[in-house]
Amino acid sequence: MVSCESVKLRLLHDDGKLADPQASAWSLADLEARVDARLPFLVAHEISTGPAPWMLRIAKDRTVTGAMLAPAATDPARSDHLSEERHRALFGALESQRFDELPDEIGISPGPDFPAVEIELRRRDGPKRIRIYPQDPASIEDAQRREEMRRALAVRDALPPTVGR
Repeated sequence: MVSCESVKLRLLHDDGKLADPQASAWSLADLEARVDARLPFLVAHEISTGPAPWMLRIAKDRTVTGAMLAPAATDPARSDHLSEERHRALFGALESQRFDELPDEIGISPGPDFPAVEIELRRRDGPKRIRIYPQDPASIEDAQRREEMRRALAVRDALPPTVGR
């Protein structure tokens, strides 16, 4: 069995810069606290053959990277932050629609040019990712699949609006 009191790491921020260039060692408890401070976060993007699919990364502190948010979705004090109301609505939809119970793929792609939406929620216990091929739930005969599509679309619709989407 191996045991250690501290670890030497060089953590990078999302922009590639060192998080703390002066730090040489952290206790494992400190490292766990730093990880917990960043989780959960959500990544959503469109998978498309088009020229400019969108991508959003929404952090626990409501910071948004990727696509620009529509002004109505931002915090009035900081345009790079999702409004508190939108943040609550999004994470509320993840919970109320039982995101973790949804299958990895929902719907059927009608062809290579048809865009899909991929939503990934990253937590300490690992990521959960779903891919949605949007379609009208009423067009799905199987009751379970119809309900899964309805729930997945409710989560997709809770994503904040972005400029150009």
